[in-house]
Amino acid sequence: MRKKVAILGASIGGLVAASELVEQGFNVDIFEKGKAVGGLFNKIATPFGLQELGMHVLYAGPRHRELMTKIFGPDAFDVLTGVKVDVGACSNFDKTFFNSMYPNLIGHSDQQVILDEIIESGNAPHTVESALGEAQRRFGKTAAQKIVAPILEKLWLKPAEELSPGALHCFYDLRRLVVCEKHRADELKANPRLDDVIANPDQLQPSGEIFGRRMALIIGDEAAEQLNEKAKTWAELNDVGLELNCDIVVNDGRIEVGGRDLTGEYHAIIISLPLHSLASGSIDGADRLELSIYYFKCDGRIGVNFPAYYILTHDPSLKSSRIVNYDGYNKTNNTLENSVFSVEVVHPANESPEKTTIAEEITRVVPQAQIVDSYKLDRAVSVYPPTRVNAEILDGFQKTIQDSHEIPIYFTGMRTDRGIFFSHHTIGLSHDAALEISGK
Repeated sequence: MRKKVAILGASIGGLVAASELVEQGFNVDIFEKGKAVGGLFNKIATPFGLQELGMHVLYAGPRHRELMTKIFGPDAFDVLTGVKVDVGACSNFDKTFFNSMYPNLIGHSDQQVILDEIIESGNAPHTVESALGEAQRRFGKTAAQKIVAPILEKLWLKPAEELSPGALHCFYDLRRLVVCEKHRADELKANPRLDDVIANPDQLQPSGEIFGRRMALIIGDEAAEQLNEKAKTWAELNDVGLELNCDIVVNDGRIEVGGRDLTGEYHAIIISLPLHSLASGSIDGADRLELSIYYFKCDGRIGVNFPAYYILTHDPSLKSSRIVNYDGYNKTNNTLENSVFSVEVVHPANESPEKTTIAEEITRVVPQAQIVDSYKLDRAVSVYPPTRVNAEILDGFQKTIQDSHEIPIYFTGMRTDRGIFFSHHTIGLSHDAALEISGK
């Protein structure tokens, strides 16, 4: 009799795990709380046509792509490789830097002090309890307090001392800083320790191999509309149970779907859902914010004036969290006549900024943009920020689930407090779980 595995969440990570397990001869059932597969990797109807829910390029390896292709077909994704995988920018110090997504300190009054502290630091592994401690471990005291902490506090609306160490790799990737010109950076990055904390000041001319074999997968409008049908067809052909609109809850640590306890039916469970989405009443007292998404249509395509996929708005004076340029990475779509920006804003519950406020910020960060129309999604998304309070609550909730089951439980969904946020994290963890279950 073939072993059975339950997967909670039909996210891309959950589907990749299912595809691997099917190949290894397992019976698989997938349970999804929402109406569609793919999680946030979907598009939504707006007055400006189908648009993404922010920027959700999939970062994946060759095997992940192979498994997705089995589900969605070979033509579902455009593929970017090499330096084109992730072309980011940042805005800080009243300037937009298109050469890197990492904070750029070239010309900053503390540049040399920070560079000296980074070089002199042993960066020895040791336990840190907060994001401020992690920043100081990586960069030294000056950069931690003057550069990294204000960026984190602007995004998450909490002191850096109250954020978890994983906050440096959540939403904004703050693991590195641009602290010197390219020739000097290339010299220093030959040292693995310094390579881990010093950013390349010219992302289009890396000092060595970047991203490994990782690629960026971009979904087209037609494929986005067919995700559900493609997944259902694949599931039927491979005897995979795929249920949408499921009532998935945890009662006293036990996982139930539609009132049914899963433990006796399965040999293992992969939870690819964000853990907080299962916690319900267990996360009373957790820190919570909201994410609102805005769309802005410009008069004409902005093209070379926005040579990046997105701008991380580090500047504490900006309410925006990230400005996404669809033209930047949808290079195969030649039918567009206008640029459409998406802007993501993390804010307190029920306190989303006015569209006019965000429009003003766009023209400040990208002066060439001539906005002619705007649209805001009616519903904001709950966000559980990477605070130490949330880390403690979610760790306790996860342990309760593990202690309540006799079968292996794998947690592969987003957890901001641990820095598990980007698609290559969640897809990779889900696939690793499938390999471990199958003994690979």
